[in-house]
Amino acid sequence: MEAVLPAKQGEDPCQGADLSRSKQGSYPGVQQELQAGPAEEEDPATGTGGAPRGGDAVLRMIAGALGAVARFILGEPETGAKPAAVEKDSPGILAAPLATSAEKDLSKWQVTEFTESPFVKVGRLYIENDLLVIRSDLDPRGFALSLPNAAAVLDGTSCEVRFLVGDKMAGTARLSMSKRAVNFQIGDYFYTVPVARVLDVLDGRARKAALFTGREVVEGM
Repeated sequence: MEAVLPAKQGEDPCQGADLSRSKQGSYPGVQQELQAGPAEEEDPATGTGGAPRGGDAVLRMIAGALGAVARFILGEPETGAKPAAVEKDSPGILAAPLATSAEKDLSKWQVTEFTESPFVKVGRLYIENDLLVIRSDLDPRGFALSLPNAAAVLDGTSCEVRFLVGDKMAGTARLSMSKRAVNFQIGDYFYTVPVARVLDVLDGRARKAALFTGREVVEGM
């Protein structure tokens, strides 16, 4: 019979006790705790148990650096950063002042004074059948000069101009003093056509030629 001595006051009753393997096996809860080791705390960031390993932290740092490089190459803004606003010029406002005439080189330009022509177009000439027809906006009646007479006028001969209807004399046609125009005196109006334009019509290079009169005649009406 084994005697059990009472424990002294303040002394741990389990101190110095030798728990054999058979006795440890009789307490399954203690055995499981010894084998499991200390419990791991839950990671609040990932929601998983246990502290992250050092290799995972390095991989996350590398991934973040590669993402920043990719955004820089593609020109994308950093995460959470607002894209910079592009300033635009207000419509109707010039970004730079216009150059003044003093800053421009005008040496290569030749300035000529505008002179208004003393003649105004008031009609046309054209060939119809064997006649050189004269149409004036100032006189609704039509006039004509035969083609042989038109050629004679260009040679310096004065010829008659007749009405289209009635074949009566309506006026005369002759060369100008400079021989650069054919002048027609019909009724109260004086008309003129450049010789070059009359030749274009007679030779078939143009279908019609412009008929002119003095500007003072038209403005005085």
